[in-house]
Amino acid sequence: MFKSANPDALVSKLKGLLVVLELPPLKPIEPPGEPPPVHSNWYLVNVRHKKRDLFLRCLNIVIEKNQLNDLILAVETPDDSVYEDIVLLNLASFKAVRTHIQTIESCQRIEPKPLPQAQVSLMLAASS
Repeated sequence: MFKSANPDALVSKLKGLLVVLELPPLKPIEPPGEPPPVHSNWYLVNVRHKKRDLFLRCLNIVIEKNQLNDLILAVETPDDSVYEDIVLLNLASFKAVRTHIQTIESCQRIEPKPLPQAQVSLMLAASS
């Protein structure tokens, strides 16, 4: 009934049929469920003198109230006394978070330029 076909000939015929039908080639399907990579940067927040703990409590309230968990990825506080009025924030989007941070009364300034990873590591290593 059917002769055993050469696999290469069959592939060649299918490719020829696709050309005739002018169908675009099939693209491999990517597995769903893997979110795109999040690009984040570290930003330095200066808080009022001796008000870092108050800032952190208010920051937690602002994060919960405005559902900013996806935008504020990490909060770090260097232990070294040189950095006692500094908080480091790892942000997915500076623009989306800036106004929320600035509404916290004990916040003096959030630096608009992200910190290099080496500087963040140095500040956090000094706290160890």
